[in-house]
Amino acid sequence: MPKPRSEVHQRLQELTGYGSRVYYNPPESIKMQYPCIVYNLANLAARHADNIPYKRHDAYSVTHIYTKVEQEAVSRVLAEQPGFLYDRSFTLDNLHHDVFTLTVF
Repeated sequence: MPKPRSEVHQRLQELTGYGSRVYYNPPESIKMQYPCIVYNLANLAARHADNIPYKRHDAYSVTHIYTKVEQEAVSRVLAEQPGFLYDRSFTLDNLHHDVFTLTVF
């Protein structure tokens, strides 16, 4: 059984040091502070045997959003952690975004 989302949240806070700037599915009414982490559930997956799921795992899309290029170091920390797979980077409205997929067993 995968870890509860609260453990994923705590792990992201510890890895980044961002504390309250780690957001899960933030509504548009929330004014985010940067740098931050935004994550959401991307996939509920299971491995099957004889058409029966025997091992479940969740996948989260984790986006590191930052304003200064020097803050890219946090993305490098995430990329070195087990379960994190770097997906892509982009810049939007002068904010840098590094996107990862986090698989949690």
